[in-house]
Amino acid sequence: MNPAFSGIAYTALGCILLAYGGVAVASPAGPTSGNSPQVAKSAKPGLSARARNCELEAVGETINVVRYSDPTATRSHVETLRHAVGHCTRFILAVALPDEIGRFCSAPESLTAVQMARELRRRIAAIESDQLLRTSVAGQACRAAYAHELKTRRVVLRQRT
Repeated sequence: MNPAFSGIAYTALGCILLAYGGVAVASPAGPTSGNSPQVAKSAKPGLSARARNCELEAVGETINVVRYSDPTATRSHVETLRHAVGHCTRFILAVALPDEIGRFCSAPESLTAVQMARELRRRIAAIESDQLLRTSVAGQACRAAYAHELKTRRVVLRQRT
């Protein structure tokens, strides 16, 4: 099968599922058993950079690595998805499982406290302004995760004395 076609089909599946308010529950051509070491070893070089730039095939592959690899080995991939969800929210929410949404809809750890608060507010506003995300179950769950993080990691600026 042509890899470009499979990426397009994967994208179409995610968009169709999100358009109907659903969340994808299956991954295309992914392993069926958990903790498969083959997935982590097959990750292409530059996968994180491509996923951060929202190349849909790379995002799908990164999600598969996170799902089927050792949790301690996938920390950088989760961080990559947290960056990407700020730019290609619809696709990631369409292919994420319901229990993964809270994990992906979080501020990247690499941000400072002030940057994190600003980014969370921007992402909440983006979800609220997008009717498809605002009305979907996945979009509401992502917005709730952002709001919870913003509330629990409140940024307080100290005044100089």
